[in-house]
Amino acid sequence: GTAPWEIYTPYEWCVVGAFIRLNQPERAHALARWFMGTRRPPEWNGWSEAVWRVPSTPKFIGDMPHGWVASDFIRATLDLFAYERERDSTLVVGAGIPITWARSPQGVTVRGIHTWWGTLALTVRSAGKTVRYSISGPSAPGGLVVHAPFGAAPRAVRVNGRPAVMKDGRTIIAGAPVVVEFEY
Repeated sequence: GTAPWEIYTPYEWCVVGAFIRLNQPERAHALARWFMGTRRPPEWNGWSEAVWRVPSTPKFIGDMPHGWVASDFIRATLDLFAYERERDSTLVVGAGIPITWARSPQGVTVRGIHTWWGTLALTVRSAGKTVRYSISGPSAPGGLVVHAPFGAAPRAVRVNGRPAVMKDGRTIIAGAPVVVEFEY
């Protein structure tokens, strides 16, 4: 927001994951950028328990670095790539990946994400008008919900080379391994 602030607690990293789960990835990324800009000192790549707007404020900062804040940061970051949805036993994949990451030369690669149903590996690469997800690992009881990268609307999707149903930039598949291609 725009309200002036004096101090905050970076436990609020959990809100980034909440925005991803509420299908508001733009808000999640905006908040994450703001949090990243409040590391004190930035070279330490961490947060204290309390962060003052003015870095030189001679007041209580709590533990430094703060382990609970670190765990919220890690959980929120993992939610960008995959999270378990308990209500229907699905694994949601890619809900926080922006199209700019997918279209970057290196794309997106994550390995070793532990889920309730096994370990996930995900590669997202762009080729021309297509963004390809290569997913290996778990098969959740309710399937996988694969989100197209946000920031651009795909016109079609193929799963393992065959046309598939897409609704709101998402497709549901039975499980991995699988290749999902979103066409733009």
